Amino acid sequence: MALVRFYPNRFNEISKEFDRAVNHLFADMNVKNFNKADHVWQPKVNIGETDNEFSITVELPGVDKKDIEISYENDVLKISGERKREASDDNSSYLREERYYGKFSRSFNINTKINNQKIEADYKDGLLTVHLPKAEEVKPKEIKIK
Repeated sequence: MALVRFYPNRFNEISKEFDRAVNHLFADMNVKNFNKADHVWQPKVNIGETDNEFSITVELPGVDKKDIEISYENDVLKISGERKREASDDNSSYLREERYYGKFSRSFNINTKINNQKIEADYKDGLLTVHLPKAEEVKPKEIKIK
């Protein structure tokens, strides 16, 4: 068995670095002093593209359609709103709470010309999908050889 010299100062540095890493990894987990209702959160998105349009699908389970706002201005699509906390009819409390409540916001810079008169959105089963049709001049064109 070999003896290993213990350096208390080095151990403290490693311990602090480890704590910082763990806190960073679990920063969005529920802790006593973290009020998720006051926190602006960002829902997860999928962004797709075809020859004719872009589509942005946003996960918004538990968000009422009337609490969602969508705007398109200066080539920026902004989706924002609020997930409201469910009212509890009994006096129970959560042992663990990982869902976010409160305001959310996502913005997307669209660097392709969009036909903003034909932007559409649909909301079903907690998924919001925004369809951004490309302007005719940017759609691919097939050129036939004569």
